[in-house]
Amino acid sequence: MRRIIKMKLIKVPGIIIIAVILTSNICYSGMDAQSVGGLNQQLVKEVKTKLETPSLLFSSKELKGAAMVTAKVNDSGKIEFISIRSTNKNLIKNIKHKLNKLNLWTDPQLHGKVFVYKVNYKES
Repeated sequence: MRRIIKMKLIKVPGIIIIAVILTSNICYSGMDAQSVGGLNQQLVKEVKTKLETPSLLFSSKELKGAAMVTAKVNDSGKIEFISIRSTNKNLIKNIKHKLNKLNLWTDPQLHGKVFVYKVNYKES
């Protein structure tokens, strides 16, 4: 089984997102790599926009650091954020709170596709 890895780095003030697409299918059952790449680009935009919005939820401003965010397309086409890992607990809570508000869907033919993003929060 062949594994395809694509990486994308996005720089924005305060946030850097590195996107990695992990797929385990040799062929995409009618969906080509452009469809997966297009979905990745849209996910990067959605995540970046959501995470750039200031959060009033947390009293701690300590959100510096890196987090690994994993999204997966379920059988019905809903995009779920299945994992957020970081050493900064405030950062995990902030990212989880923001991303769980997103209601993202795609073509169900892309079910099983996994997208991994590295999010770096820096001081602005």
